Amino acid sequence: LLLLGGQRNAVVRTLGLMRRDLLGEGLPDGRDALTGLPDRWSVENALAREFRRRPEGLGVAVIELDHMTALATQRGQGFTERLMAHVARVTLGGLRDEDLLGRLNPDQLVVVLRAPDARAARAACERLRVRIASRPLEGVNPTVSIGLAFHGPHEHDSAAALLHAAQDTLRGGEEGWNRVLLGTTGSGSHVGPPLLA
Repeated sequence: LLLLGGQRNAVVRTLGLMRRDLLGEGLPDGRDALTGLPDRWSVENALAREFRRRPEGLGVAVIELDHMTALATQRGQGFTERLMAHVARVTLGGLRDEDLLGRLNPDQLVVVLRAPDARAARAACERLRVRIASRPLEGVNPTVSIGLAFHGPHEHDSAAALLHAAQDTLRGGEEGWNRVLLGTTGSGSHVGPPLLA
């Protein structure tokens, strides 16, 4: 039992060091106070590093909680903050170790991920959407809309363009809530149809 406990501690410590190395050091204010996730500045820096290292296959997914204004009116601001922290924990549990989750603003999270192609990235986002919707908090099943931007093999846009494309995809999606919307960067930019549940 002592040996297993020591191995577990070593694994946890190693994973913590890997995550710290991915985010960089010297960022005392680089965490969101509510969720403990990297803040926007930290995510943008990590995304820029990943983009310089290998832009191909890099995706950015912006996850926006649906109906936040109505929930704040009905249940109060305290509930919406608990809901955001809950969704952040649920999302983090559905990611791989190499993926990065951060908080953009009060009702948006962001995931930086790698995938072989846009279809695989979209499928990963769809799994996250279903995972979040299946884990209620205080009787509320949260739903999210996800805007995904994926860097294809022949595109040369900047890392910042990926983040903005994912946010623009959400703004441009008029199909309703609880969807995964795929937009691409580059000269052939488009917003694809929603992937229905």
